[in-house]
Amino acid sequence: MENELINEEEEIDGLNHHEDDKWHYWVWKCECSDSRMRPNGRAITSGCGHINVRKSQKALVASGNFQDKCRNCGRGRRLNGGNTSIFVSKVDADRYVRRLSQ
Repeated sequence: MENELINEEEEIDGLNHHEDDKWHYWVWKCECSDSRMRPNGRAITSGCGHINVRKSQKALVASGNFQDKCRNCGRGRRLNGGNTSIFVSKVDADRYVRRLSQ
C-alpha cells in the first residue's frame, strides 16, 4: 500500500525514475573522423562541431552498428564506443554536454 502511494506521487510529479533506467543516452560530436572517406565521389565535408544527444533502449556496441544524423547540419555519423560517450541518465548526459560546450 505504501509503495503504491510513493509510485503515484512520483508519477504525479513527473519524476518516475524507474522508467528512466532502461534508456541509454549517447553524446557525440559532429566532426570528420577520416578525411580519406569520400562517399559517392563527393568532396569531404567537415563536421559542424555540434554536440548531439541520442536516446535509445539498445546498448551501443564497439562494432558501430548505429548511425545518427547531426541535428544541426544533417551530416551522418556511425556511432561506436570510440566516438560516443554513453550515460544512463539524462541529467548526466546534459551535464556532460554543458561541460563540452564551455
